[in-house]
Amino acid sequence: MDCVVSNCAASVGTLYDAVAYRTLFVGNYRALRNSKAFNCVFRDGTGYITDYAGALVNCTIIGHGNYVGGSSSPMSPLINCLIFDNVSARATLFANGYPTNCVTDVTVDSNYAFANGAANVMCVNPAFGGTHLDGIVPIASETAVVGAANVALYDNRVGTSAYADLDFYGNPRKTDGKMNVGAVETTVPGPYKTIHVDPNGNDAQSGFGPDRPKRTLLDACRTAVAMGTNGWTVLAGPGTYAEGSDYTGASATLRARCFVSNNVSLVSRDGKDVTTIVGASVDRNENGDDVAIRGAYMTYRKIGDLRLPATIRGFTFADCVIPNNSTDKYRGGAIYANSTDHCFVEDCFFTNCSSYSAAVQAASLRRCAAVACDYLSNASVHHNCYFDLAKNGKGRQALEFYNCTFVGTGKATDSALRPFYNCAFSGGCYIAGTVSNCLFSSSTALGKALTNIGSRVIADLKLNADGTPKKGSPLIDAALAKHSTLAVDANGGNRIYNGLPDIGAFEYDWRPDYAAYLLKSGRFDVTNATKTVTLDTANLPLGIKLGSGGTLAGVWTAQSASGRAGGDIAYRVTGNGSLKVYQDGALVETLTATEGDGWATLRLKSTESAMHLAFTYTAGSSDPGTAYLGAFNDAQPFLLLVR
Repeated sequence: MDCVVSNCAASVGTLYDAVAYRTLFVGNYRALRNSKAFNCVFRDGTGYITDYAGALVNCTIIGHGNYVGGSSSPMSPLINCLIFDNVSARATLFANGYPTNCVTDVTVDSNYAFANGAANVMCVNPAFGGTHLDGIVPIASETAVVGAANVALYDNRVGTSAYADLDFYGNPRKTDGKMNVGAVETTVPGPYKTIHVDPNGNDAQSGFGPDRPKRTLLDACRTAVAMGTNGWTVLAGPGTYAEGSDYTGASATLRARCFVSNNVSLVSRDGKDVTTIVGASVDRNENGDDVAIRGAYMTYRKIGDLRLPATIRGFTFADCVIPNNSTDKYRGGAIYANSTDHCFVEDCFFTNCSSYSAAVQAASLRRCAAVACDYLSNASVHHNCYFDLAKNGKGRQALEFYNCTFVGTGKATDSALRPFYNCAFSGGCYIAGTVSNCLFSSSTALGKALTNIGSRVIADLKLNADGTPKKGSPLIDAALAKHSTLAVDANGGNRIYNGLPDIGAFEYDWRPDYAAYLLKSGRFDVTNATKTVTLDTANLPLGIKLGSGGTLAGVWTAQSASGRAGGDIAYRVTGNGSLKVYQDGALVETLTATEGDGWATLRLKSTESAMHLAFTYTAGSSDPGTAYLGAFNDAQPFLLLVR
């Protein structure tokens, strides 16, 4: 699987009595004997490719110099194969193989023993337009191979093998029940590996694209977990996920909204402020097994010495309250995990989540926050987290805290053995464990620590209402770098701005004060930059959205040999207003609604090496629509800087 076999030879096959998946065969003599190949590519070989009871299923054969099928019996079937650009007239023919539902770029000549099935071969002379360096045809949507495979034949040959679910590049082999002929399923090389989900989607859809998302996290995560171990992502659109649940893992009698494992990452597209997972709460003192639903169950997978992680990133977990029972299955109202080394919860917010043990059980929490949760976490490790203890009950036996901020009154943990490093405690909250290089606003709170290593009391920690440090806060530059484990703080900013990290979950952001200083001097104009936006055609029809009056401005800089900027820009106008395009300050185009709300192309070019562009959408009367800018297609390589 996923190998390259090059410049090998044997009289009875380079690969003998085996099965190959997603493997590239280059320059071999007699590639297969008594062997099968699924979703493989064969290039520039000599001798037959398959002989004696072998099979080629959804393979691509390029530039071969002899028969595809050898002369030995029993014959080798070729199913859903793409055969083209070969160097010999015999290369597309079969001495003793029989093709079914194959595509080739030459006309079948029955005189060359295209034996036992010429009628099953589609000879359509498709214009493939060249190959990538690894020999894979860049499939265009109009070619005859797209969606033309016989899926029933493929399934019959594959049987129950999960290894054949992915094409040569690791992309899903099937999209909405259809497959391409040959080894490649998509036009974009490289792993796709994303399942899309949206609260307005449909679980009957594949999830293999933003235009056909699934509806529930449960179904989307199940699909991703089943795809294999090579790192799939479930990308969740904004909204509230309050549907779908099942019994999972060790909690065989308690349900969860989703199950994350097998190197899968569950990620929100737009962040925790607009993406929420809602459980089903019960009174903590009632049984409620048939009612309670936790947010997520996650577990790492062990394969030999390999540990495959699980990740959840960018969600709000709300109303995940499960019964107050001491048995293991009731731990973790929002999230139940089984490893602080391999289960990662990042950039999440927890509110009204609890269980007998905690809101989160046995995970590594990074840049998370909790408010109004009876218990914070149990058996977990925390990095750059923020906890409002005035609205929370207390912490359970959490393992370790690094650069965390605690505000309000309450107990951060009920265990005397848990260490805290570079943490800030404001408002009387206290712990029972060991503190190292921490700052407290209360001497009483510090006095309750079991062991104190370099921690001290400063009455005014100078915090804003959200726990971030103000200018002049004693937290600034006071942390020990060896205990600052992440490069990003709880707000997503740099963990170190000027050589040293700050104590607590947040770095002091000096930029607003510095911007005010520069503006006051009268010599500078300071503007906030947008976040980096990366687009490609696989993400359409999302694009960059321009609301009414919205402007996108930037510089298109040429990096081609001609030294001139230019190329095509995809755009879409869905309202009755106008999208105005300015080039170097001059209005060059006024664009109105595109036909059927589809995409259109605008070509821009310049005699110079750079051009300044601006796009502004002006809404019409009672205009519910907007405008989008999409991918920059068929363009020379360029750099677009966006403010």
